[in-house]
Amino acid sequence: MTERTAECVRRVEEDGFAVLPDLLAPGEVDAVLRELEAGLGDPAREGAISTQAGQVYAARNVLSLWPGAADVWRAPPLLEILTTLLGPRFGLVRALFFDKPPQQTWALPWHKDLTIAVRDNRLPSEHFRKPTRKAGVPHAEAPEEVLHSMLTVRLHLDAATQEIGPLK
Repeated sequence: MTERTAECVRRVEEDGFAVLPDLLAPGEVDAVLRELEAGLGDPAREGAISTQAGQVYAARNVLSLWPGAADVWRAPPLLEILTTLLGPRFGLVRALFFDKPPQQTWALPWHKDLTIAVRDNRLPSEHFRKPTRKAGVPHAEAPEEVLHSMLTVRLHLDAATQEIGPLK
């Protein structure tokens, strides 16, 4: 395990998060942005949210809109970090896209995301509650043990500063 990986794992275990700057080289970021734009280019696609001018600024179901998203997170050292934290059998569950343009911002109160995408939320369950649909995909509120076995990875493709959107 590299020193960078060990430090990142320690941060996640102690603080609940870690920042991993410069994960992708500038050329890789440019390529991701081009492919993402092509995949999300049609504002009428289900799951895409766009401005009145047609610019997509949010999307659910990114894996179906742009299948290349399934490979972006495999960049070293992220893959090693995730394997160390989650074990060798972890996988990608979903990908979301947000691009908060200054003229189209939104405010959300402090919250925890408790719902996860599921194959079928119509089946009775003692553990998965409050079924809902988001962009056509069934979701349910997951039990704590499931949520504790998951991590969220945020991949910033722009300059994220304190003023423009990092999470607490």
